[in-house]
Amino acid sequence: MAKSEILIPVGDAATALGILETKILQWVKEDSVEVKVNYRGISAIPRSYISTCSQKPDYYQALVNSIAVENEHKERVLSTDERERLNHSRINMLETYKSWIDRLEVLHREYQSEINDCENESWELACYLLLSRAIGLLKGAAELLSQGFWYAGSIIREIDETLDVAQCFKIQSEKGEHNDLQAWFRNSVAPSHSKCRKIISANYAELITETDAHNHELLLNELYRKKSKWTHPNFGVIREAGSFKTEKGKFIVSDLCYGECVHEFKMHELVDFFKSSIWSSYQQFMIIFVNILSIEHRQELLEFDRLQQRL
Repeated sequence: MAKSEILIPVGDAATALGILETKILQWVKEDSVEVKVNYRGISAIPRSYISTCSQKPDYYQALVNSIAVENEHKERVLSTDERERLNHSRINMLETYKSWIDRLEVLHREYQSEINDCENESWELACYLLLSRAIGLLKGAAELLSQGFWYAGSIIREIDETLDVAQCFKIQSEKGEHNDLQAWFRNSVAPSHSKCRKIISANYAELITETDAHNHELLLNELYRKKSKWTHPNFGVIREAGSFKTEKGKFIVSDLCYGECVHEFKMHELVDFFKSSIWSSYQQFMIIFVNILSIEHRQELLEFDRLQQRL
């Protein structure tokens, strides 16, 4: 394997292919593919191997087998009180999340007058406006998730991209670079997310080591890919929220998700994943405006960060 080969966790590779992890491990063994430990200490394989697997003669049967196993699980949850328990848990989680989001909005509004004292094309104003968008997206996502709307997951990436543009503007401005900031104000053009990730990682490198910075960029890229699955119109995200049966070696559509997702365990997973975007919003508010925040508000944001680390 080339030194620059991108690794992907085995479980993520199986998810991307829509097959059981045991099957991909079987192929890995048959093809003598080297399993390595990635930067997070997780067993991983070359990302390029996914394409090899998708062309396997028995790939389609592996896909059908995976759908059959998945369908059994979906039917079991739907036929027991497990669905009601998960629904109750999801609603309670979201009520807590909404209180966190509302509090962040209150804190954000507290600094409107300070921001209005800044220049119109300052990074402070840009970041303040971007954070208002992130908070608005958090509120919208929370409402849609409360209604069980599966495709609300697409908002999660929007939130993170918004936060990363804000962080990017602060980093660039501190280095005397204002082209992207000016283009944002004057042309309504935001820097690409790939550019933001590189800038954030490079800044991270200056604070610690190059190795950690590279790992940080890998982590940002990995999170970006995971949060992109709802944004892209791919088969996997439609399959997760729908119901498919298997007959005579093929899968057939049983029911699809047009609004509320009936598979509560999938919604529960999504809502738990959504929590990370709320945490990121609190962190970025603290990091970006640390020199503007009052001592009391800084302490409150730090306490929230400690709470999330314990959860």
